[in-house]
Amino acid sequence: MIAKTKREMAAFLAEAMSSSYARYRKEQKLDYDTGLLKSYLIEADVALSKKSAHSDILAFLNELPPELHIKVFESEEETLFNIEHGKDKYYLDVSDMRFWILHTLALSNRADKLRLDLLKSSPLLDSAWLPTQLLERISLMGFFKGFGALHDETPFVVADSQETTVETMHLRLWGDGAGSVLKALQKSGAFPHSLALSSVRVKFWLKNYEDEAVIDNVTYDGKTTALGKSFASHTNLITKSYSEYAHSIKRIEDELSIRFKGEDGVFGLEGHPIVITLSRELKDARVFVSKVFSSSLPFRLWGMSELYEDGFARVYAVDLHIGHKLTFEIGKDFIRIYLPPGTCGNSIARFYTNLQQHYDSRAVISGGKYEQLF
Repeated sequence: MIAKTKREMAAFLAEAMSSSYARYRKEQKLDYDTGLLKSYLIEADVALSKKSAHSDILAFLNELPPELHIKVFESEEETLFNIEHGKDKYYLDVSDMRFWILHTLALSNRADKLRLDLLKSSPLLDSAWLPTQLLERISLMGFFKGFGALHDETPFVVADSQETTVETMHLRLWGDGAGSVLKALQKSGAFPHSLALSSVRVKFWLKNYEDEAVIDNVTYDGKTTALGKSFASHTNLITKSYSEYAHSIKRIEDELSIRFKGEDGVFGLEGHPIVITLSRELKDARVFVSKVFSSSLPFRLWGMSELYEDGFARVYAVDLHIGHKLTFEIGKDFIRIYLPPGTCGNSIARFYTNLQQHYDSRAVISGGKYEQLF
């Protein structure tokens, strides 16, 4: 359906959610190919100003590569676009011109692929990246009903290495005891470096509307899958989540970026380095640098490095999301990042979240007066 307004879109998606939920209740099984609503949070550096946001975004969408095979339709509202991809319909809400929300009932494999193809098609788009600490806070916005933990060190495997064992873990638990189990696992130290949350499952409803609860599965790369009848509850949880995320990103950009300040002919520096404290020592800075700054996913960073003694390295990097520069100082148990003015704070979220997912789940990020940035 082509939605003329957000109200029309909401009514259509709510009806589809009710149908999927009724089928789930009847069959008592969760099949992700039954039309569950998926919503993707996308960070976009497309609109030049609020005044030109609609025209900027429309021009951007219409100029996407033709091999994506998408069609774009405007609505009666400037902040809603309809997108067709084959037989699938997508609804793009750009109420926040920087943090977009893409809704769809398409099958997960097709929707995930289109999201990835969109990100690959333009350096102006990126996923939202939700570190473990933020996912934990999201789980407390409602009732914590489950979690997933994923650890995969493949991005750091050296080709032709004699050490062929790759440490991986994929854990999922759904149920009312999820919070207690997670705390017990964290306290036990059984997975000292590999218990990064990849998703949390939350039961949430608007105040005084308990009968319209939704169970949302929120993943670390900004995807939320809804099980329930209430589109309003679903979007409210997404809004609360992305508001916290956006606040952290803007705080990094506004308060921590390193910049010159001049007053009465006296110049100095403002801002602070961003510091990631590792719980897992880097054994080989050369391998780490070669893998992280190789232009490949998931880090999307390219850099030239200076390697020193005692496992220390300095990397002059470019973020392939927006093409801006960053400087990294990497030691055995720390990483310092210097962010110039204008560089996208999403670069920090992407680096930190994927470091947790693939190397050290207990890494802590701080900067300036903030002991924890997320």
